[in-house]
Amino acid sequence: MRKVLTLLLVLFYTLINHVYSQNPTTGIQVVEFLSSEKLEGRLAGSTQDKIAAAFLSTKLRDYGLSSFWPENLQVYDIASGIKLDSDYAVLINDNELKANSDFLPFSFSGDANVEGAVEFVYDLQDSSVNVNGKTILYRLKETSSEGLKYRELVELGIFALHRGAGALIIVSDYDLDNDNEFYPLVFNRSVSKISIPVLQISRESLVQVMRQSGFESDDYSSEIFDFVMSGEIKLDVKLNYRTVVENTESYNIAGFVGNSSSNDWIVVGAHYDHLGYGGLGSGSRRPDAKEIHNGADDNASGVAVVLMLAEYFAKNPTEINLAFVLFGAEEQGLIGSKYFVEHLPDTMKSIKTMLNFDMVGRLSDNGLSVMGATSAVEFDSILNLFQSDNLKLIAGGGGFSGSDQASFYTEKIPVLFFSTGMHSDYHTPEDDIEKINFVGLHNIAKLSVLLIEKLGDENVKLSFLQDQQSQQVRHGGEMKVKLGIMPDMTSRNSDGLGVDGVTAGGVAEKAGIVKGDKIVELDGMKIGGIYEYMNAMSGFEQGQTVKGVVERNGEKLEVELNF
Repeated sequence: MRKVLTLLLVLFYTLINHVYSQNPTTGIQVVEFLSSEKLEGRLAGSTQDKIAAAFLSTKLRDYGLSSFWPENLQVYDIASGIKLDSDYAVLINDNELKANSDFLPFSFSGDANVEGAVEFVYDLQDSSVNVNGKTILYRLKETSSEGLKYRELVELGIFALHRGAGALIIVSDYDLDNDNEFYPLVFNRSVSKISIPVLQISRESLVQVMRQSGFESDDYSSEIFDFVMSGEIKLDVKLNYRTVVENTESYNIAGFVGNSSSNDWIVVGAHYDHLGYGGLGSGSRRPDAKEIHNGADDNASGVAVVLMLAEYFAKNPTEINLAFVLFGAEEQGLIGSKYFVEHLPDTMKSIKTMLNFDMVGRLSDNGLSVMGATSAVEFDSILNLFQSDNLKLIAGGGGFSGSDQASFYTEKIPVLFFSTGMHSDYHTPEDDIEKINFVGLHNIAKLSVLLIEKLGDENVKLSFLQDQQSQQVRHGGEMKVKLGIMPDMTSRNSDGLGVDGVTAGGVAEKAGIVKGDKIVELDGMKIGGIYEYMNAMSGFEQGQTVKGVVERNGEKLEVELNF
């Protein structure tokens, strides 16, 4: 059916192709290939990632674009998996526990080097129990048919951290995975650790420890915890383990159309990766559905537009240098675009603006969203030139909006981020080619040709303007306030949260926080990474003033944050 649909679309566009300035069949063929079952969802770092990169590299060469790097590929490492290091020791009362059968750390666990007393805590919110410096043993009782989600498990660990615990051991009354007692040790695209070790032990291993200490039953039941609470047994633990992130390669694919009379560049980009088969930690909105997430709209559609533009401008150069870049690993936290910005080609001295296309395949009467329109003083008047009844432009701010243009915006480069908006198929297996509006996709490409030609005019100057932070909280779910930073979402370290960007007029900027700082404490709470940061921020209120500590060039600085 997919092949029949594609053939019909190609035939249709072949008949009308003479009307248009680009080749619309290019867009159809790109979406068809990238969203095919063969590409298995284009997970960054996978074999299919390499296949997609090779396909895109070949397309750029076929169009006749010049290359920055061999084979048009900029190669970098990304985290793609997580495992327990083989050199570990986990003992309870000198009983040695084996990984996978007796215990398993959670993927957000801090590295463990803990030795000492264990305190059973029936209620983590019971402050009458002194757990300072101790390892907490916590019983997870089934409270719903679905059990606890990953985020809720993280929050248990952070709660234990705030209680002063040195580690948290969880034993669950019910299986945390469909066919396994343990929550799987799987790579999560938000790979942050928290500051203490958090691990799960099996029900059977706890029974065995108790049996050796005088407990008389072979069954796991509430009686075990009554036995622990009776004080007839003392538990000691030795934890020594670390989790290791496994790395693999991913790619940025780029080509350019040069103009020797200009030193300026426009970067035209889109990310080509997606979520693979989904699953826990993938970012899928249906993590229990282990199915191919084809990502036709997200973001085969954006890649299609970029390649239509690359093909067109290879034959019709403009007054400015044009770079066409397909970024990898966007779904893991803008890794590809961040790497590109930090390792620009030697010839790219001055970037005038960056245009990003992400999810542009569902054009409707609602029009085309253009975020970042306030990142240059001149953008508003320029975009107004291209308003039409056929394609309504909905301009908005948001240079930091969650896609690859944010990596350029942090470098004070004006950006425009094009999208046809969110939909119910986003990050699900239902994001397929049958739902792509190819007429709309081509209209977006036609508009983009005119816009690029206008922005490439040497007489058109762009003056970067950083958005002022609004007071409205649009993200963070439980947050009532915003700090006004772009956090580093890719670090696996637990020594602080890196600041990749700061919003003008925001709380962070007013407090003196700058790009490159590392937030290590908020209101007396240690901040090891993104999880602890989000948890701390969720407790602050409008009008509240808190103390914070940032690390800058190895020096710790105290800041005052006025929300």
